[in-house]
Parts: sequence; C-alpha cells; structure tokens
Amino acid sequence: MTRYCPNGDGAFDDRVSACPECGSSLVDTPPDPFELALDRERSEPAWLLTAPNEIEASLIAGRLRDAGIPVMLRPGGPGLGAWASAFSFEHGVYVRAVDLDRARELVEAAASELDDDPEPL
Repeated sequence: MTRYCPNGDGAFDDRVSACPECGSSLVDTPPDPFELALDRERSEPAWLLTAPNEIEASLIAGRLRDAGIPVMLRPGGPGLGAWASAFSFEHGVYVRAVDLDRARELVEAAASELDDDPEPL
C-alpha cells in the first residue's frame, strides 16, 4: 500500500513511516493539491516592517516570537565587502503571510506602549 506525505513531498512504500524530506508521519490518502497550494501561499514570507538596525529588529522579533509568530530578519545595506557591520544596517522583518495581520497588531500595540511612557527626567 502506498503512503503519502501530508505536505506533498511524495508517495512512499508502506515500509516507510515518515517523510524523508520533512519528517512528517505519512498518511493513507494523498493530500489535496488545492489545500497544499493554499497552505504554501499562507506560509510565504511577507514583509512586516523595516527596522533601523539589528538591535531594534531583534527586539521586535523577540516580541513576535513570544506571541508564537515565526520571524525572519534580513539585513539590508550595501552587501558583501562593505566596510561596516550588518549590525548597523536596516533590517527587514518578515513573517508568514498568515500571521501578518496579528504581527501588525502586536507591533502597533508595542508602539502605543512606548508613546504612553512619560518623558525621561
């Protein structure tokens, strides 16, 4: 009996119990191609914002990860061979498309918390 990867990575003999590509447990029925395409679209990276440097990007990423949202940071700047460290370059913050609205809400909430703080003495 043929078994299938639920993530669309192929069909395997019944002696195989987990997909060698992604590690998922195999299932008896092939996955629906429409659902797979929809899942892939939802998990595509989507740009959330550009932070001015790595420290701020990391702080934002930490807050999002604490909320269970996977995050990817991408340094900008002049690229390989530049004299400065990527630390000082702008960083793009990306999340899965499915998480974009929730991530925006969290970032806006964090920004409003900063706006509510009193001015330092």
